[in-house]
Amino acid sequence: MNRAETVILFLVFFAALALFAESLSFGFVCDDFVLVQRVRSEGFFFSWGGPEGDIYLRPVTVLTYYLDNLLWGTDPMGYHLTNTLWHLVCAILVYALGLEVFQRKKMALAAAGVFLLLACHSEAVTWVAGRTDLVSGALGIGSVVLFLRGRFSAIPLYLAALLAKESVLTIPL
Repeated sequence: MNRAETVILFLVFFAALALFAESLSFGFVCDDFVLVQRVRSEGFFFSWGGPEGDIYLRPVTVLTYYLDNLLWGTDPMGYHLTNTLWHLVCAILVYALGLEVFQRKKMALAAAGVFLLLACHSEAVTWVAGRTDLVSGALGIGSVVLFLRGRFSAIPLYLAALLAKESVLTIPL
């Protein structure tokens, strides 16, 4: 990575932190309470379901909540920080994907900037339970970048993305 790319990554990092810094003071809402309590009481080995007993098999995402529980306990600030960092990872991967697709740093940076600023992403970042989209997005985008680079590691990364949220099933299409 050259100096210009390093500067770009730092700019993206600070933009993400600035955009979502206020969310670090947010508490838990809605499903967050259930999710955090289940991780605390049942540990990593549970399938988190909705209020009607719907079952989702998302062990990769649950693992991130489990690690947050180990680091932060019940402090919502840590969970929100983790979501902000996942959003940052997604933006950096959008930049990498932009480099693969456009072959121009300015276009790739514009794509990452648009991704970072899209208002529709704020729910996934500020709602702890919205992390499923961030984790699956990061792993899914990462798998596409690796695929375009001809790397076999795209396959296990894609499978991990599937275990974060089932909607990434559409990526190969």
